[in-house]
Amino acid sequence: MSEVLGFGANVWRSYDAGEVPSESNARLIQLVQEPKRMRDLVELNEHLAEKEKKRMLHDIDAMLAKPKPLFSEANVQDYLHGWPFAR
Repeated sequence: MSEVLGFGANVWRSYDAGEVPSESNARLIQLVQEPKRMRDLVELNEHLAEKEKKRMLHDIDAMLAKPKPLFSEANVQDYLHGWPFAR
C-alpha cells in the first residue's frame, strides 16, 4: 500500500501502529477507499512490478464487478427499528 500511495515503508508502518497520518496523507488514504480511485493510482504507479500490478488490478476489478447493495436511510431506519415486526 505504501508503494501505491507513494509513502515510504516506515510511514505506512507507523500508521499501522496507530500513528495519526498528516492531513494530506489522510485525504489520500480516504480517496483510495473507493476502488476506482485505487485502480487509477495502481495504473499510474511506475514502481510496482508488472506481475504485482496485474494482480492488484485484477483484485480491484473483481471488487468493482460486485453489485453494490442498495442502502437508503429508510432501509436503515426500518432495519434498526425492527420493521415490519415492530409495527
